[in-house]
Amino acid sequence: MNVIPLRQPETKRRKSEAAPISPTFGISSEVKDWAQSRGITKLAERLEHFTDYCRATGKEYKDFDAAFRNACRQDWARLGTNDGVQAMTCAKCHGSLSNGWTGSSKGKLCNSCYASR
Repeated sequence: MNVIPLRQPETKRRKSEAAPISPTFGISSEVKDWAQSRGITKLAERLEHFTDYCRATGKEYKDFDAAFRNACRQDWARLGTNDGVQAMTCAKCHGSLSNGWTGSSKGKLCNSCYASR
């Protein structure tokens, strides 16, 4: 009788698996350049909010630079958009979404573009 041994679970984390935030996570030069090219300011305040959020909720990510860029884009720290964060625009007419929008397969559309689709 041949017995096939059970495979032992891997103890090492794969690089593609999510991990908790490192205590040394900071703003990389790539993120600084990205933020500057989009007019996003107050990176230190945004980083403080992001790292506290990750630690408080136990969030794990595969790519913390990408997660931090998303937090900046979406203004998780609620620092407002008048500090240089570009406002979201309609995917069709590129107008403001401040008067309401609807999500579609084409992205966020202002109410008039959504009605005339």
